[in-house]
Amino acid sequence: MFSELQKKLRPVVFGEVLFDQFDDSLKTLGGAPFNVACHLQGFGANPHFISRIGSDESGNSVLRAMSHWNMDTAGVQKDEVMPTGTVHVSLKRGCPSFEIPAGQAWDSIVFPDQFPCRQSALLYHGTLALRSEKNRETVDKIKEMLNPFVFVDINLRSPWWNHELVMNVFRQASAIKLSIEELKVVLQVPSSIAGEALFDKARVFFDNRQLKFIVVTCGSEGAVLLESTGGNITYFNSEPVDEIVDTVGAGDAFSAVVALGIINGWRLHDIMKRAGECAARICSIRGAVVFDNTFYHDLLLKWGLVGG
Repeated sequence: MFSELQKKLRPVVFGEVLFDQFDDSLKTLGGAPFNVACHLQGFGANPHFISRIGSDESGNSVLRAMSHWNMDTAGVQKDEVMPTGTVHVSLKRGCPSFEIPAGQAWDSIVFPDQFPCRQSALLYHGTLALRSEKNRETVDKIKEMLNPFVFVDINLRSPWWNHELVMNVFRQASAIKLSIEELKVVLQVPSSIAGEALFDKARVFFDNRQLKFIVVTCGSEGAVLLESTGGNITYFNSEPVDEIVDTVGAGDAFSAVVALGIINGWRLHDIMKRAGECAARICSIRGAVVFDNTFYHDLLLKWGLVGG
């Protein structure tokens, strides 16, 4: 998928960093792009994370956490007016729902005066950060300059999306990840449609687009890969979890391994299998990220990518 030169280039991750505030007062760092960047750092990919925080203690906490994890903080901007992002997370049977206020620092990410690279193997971003016009302008400038493989995570968080925005994302992306519920919304089909009937409609919908592949996550039922070449549809079973603590961040862990696989030229079927394994392990901990080198080393060891 990529040349040896491209595999050595840094991935760029764009979007929100925020604090997830749970019902029991637990407060954890989050935001899908931040989570993906943290996982990529854990896997040794040295991502360039572009976001914006407030000039407040929460923002300082973000920088401290990133520095502790040896992440590059050069792409994190400070806003003198807007606060660092916060999202309220409610859990029902381990599944999260989100309340996302407007007017947070990550809504106003500007194109950096000094960009650290002129090439990138990959740009990852979600759709939530595109709720602001400023961010849409900034991410378009990044795409224009880097000409990267664009991997987009569809996050349909009401009321912060519309069909036109999502269709524009599909036109510009190289690969897409979304949940099966989000797929039905995008296709505008009844929620009752399922199985091959659903994915056949998806294949028709995605024909004649520049997408290389689409990943559909199906929760405990696993994931589905739709390939543009040959129109193949492949089903992957979910990985076992000894004890599910919560599912917050499982999709972000999945996305991070997909991104890692893209920049390292893994076979698509290996990408899917490994992404499922990482997501399953995240479900066994509280919160979306884990600052523990052992977590990542154990996975790389299992995949035969490092020595014991």
